[in-house]
Amino acid sequence: MTRLEALRALMQQVDDEPVVFTTGFTCRDAHAIRDRRQNFYMTGSMGLAAPIGVGLAHRTSRLVVVVDGDGAVLMNPGALLLVGSSGLRNLLHIVIDNGCYESTGGQRTDFDRFPLHQLAAAAGYRFCARPGTLDEYRQLLHDATRGRVQGPTLAHVCVTPQKGPPGPRVSVGLQQVAARFRDSMRLQPSDRAPTRGPSPITTERELI
Repeated sequence: MTRLEALRALMQQVDDEPVVFTTGFTCRDAHAIRDRRQNFYMTGSMGLAAPIGVGLAHRTSRLVVVVDGDGAVLMNPGALLLVGSSGLRNLLHIVIDNGCYESTGGQRTDFDRFPLHQLAAAAGYRFCARPGTLDEYRQLLHDATRGRVQGPTLAHVCVTPQKGPPGPRVSVGLQQVAARFRDSMRLQPSDRAPTRGPSPITTERELI
């Protein structure tokens, strides 16, 4: 599997689910594959995609998807504790692992020394998976978007380093990204009884 294949499979599966993309080439490729107002391109804040996802999942009953990278998880491994302790059943945390910091020159992450499954399980993730094939990954996405997998869920997706240049830079300005994403997340009737852990937030403030 490549990162492009993993991102294409995800973007083919989501409907109105908000997706937070980690900084770097992941944002650029996702924007090129399928730009949508429910995409939050987190530009320049490495390691903070998962905390943003936790905040979003507290505010909606929709499935919230976080697309992270191996380098970003190593930048902020404490985010695993935040996700796991949240108890949020509507949070899918995808870690795309290419074994390197591709956006900054391809330096190795040595992520194979990081027992991600064990740490996530110890942190409180209810379901951890490491799909070995594209078909297994698609099945996991299918089950998660249909509520058949109760999170917090971790999907550790190992990919081969990308060949060739990444997608073009995100053409949508940062303020526009925030504004249209905020509009897509305005509370709907179905969002007022979110599926979450033991400490729900009941105020109905709008996001961002």
